[in-house]
Amino acid sequence: MKLSQLLLAAALVLQIGCSNPKAASNENFTKAVSAYLMHQEESGAYCIGAKVDHFQEEAPGAGPGETNGAFVKMGFLNIERQYRTRMGFFTMTVYDLTPKGRESFTQGRGFCLGKPELIRVINFTDPGPTGSVSNVMYSYRLSDVPSWATGSDGQAFRSRIPGANGEVQRTDTFVLTGNGWVHHSLAPPVGRI
Repeated sequence: MKLSQLLLAAALVLQIGCSNPKAASNENFTKAVSAYLMHQEESGAYCIGAKVDHFQEEAPGAGPGETNGAFVKMGFLNIERQYRTRMGFFTMTVYDLTPKGRESFTQGRGFCLGKPELIRVINFTDPGPTGSVSNVMYSYRLSDVPSWATGSDGQAFRSRIPGANGEVQRTDTFVLTGNGWVHHSLAPPVGRI
């Protein structure tokens, strides 16, 4: 009887220890990195172009800039109008989305090249004496890359977004907050943890 109680107590201690959101563990960093990648996706980090569906661009010369010019060539944007700026050194080009562009455009983000997918947490540093900061190395890639981004026209866009051409390894700093581990850019200001 005592052996079974001892085993039950040990199992409970292990379960509680493993599910501690403040422990520096592979499981907790997997959650924290995944949350960070989701935040990046929501903020448009894996997208190209303007974040609103009607926009303008100021560029030297008489034509559209490189990015918007490629979207015009792909049939995603129309040039609505062009005019010289007041001083005449730049051309202002106003764009609008075509029906094809509207299908691929995400309001507030632009033309997105996929969704970030965590492959694995590779390793992390010991949080040290303060127990509140760790460098985490992980790998991710973009999944669900749209067909427009896989052709030759989309290659230039894929090369500008890490993860769009395959697996990427990255190391970031994560900090321990009252709610567990978070990417340093998402942590509340010091004194408000």
